[in-house]
Amino acid sequence: MDAENILKEQKIFLNSGKTKDLSYRINQLKKLKKSIKFNESKILKALKDDLNKSYFEGYETDVGLFLDEIDFIIKNLKSGVKPKSKNSSISFSIFKLYI
Repeated sequence: MDAENILKEQKIFLNSGKTKDLSYRINQLKKLKKSIKFNESKILKALKDDLNKSYFEGYETDVGLFLDEIDFIIKNLKSGVKPKSKNSSISFSIFKLYI
């Protein structure tokens, strides 16, 4: 499959709205974490080969940090997707803004 078709399929998928579902996002993050753990030795070897990072440094500054970030996002995703009311400027005072 060429890049143009991949991009087209990805746009269709994104526009389907499936990625807005909280459980879908969490599942994708869990799959990413599992994939990183499964390929951890390959990732660390690549960091050693490309950037001359020791395995400890590669884990501490890249792999481990990224795994911790995934855990943090999963834990806090529910509160992060709730709409939050914000005050608007005077010119838009009749509107209620949500982020």
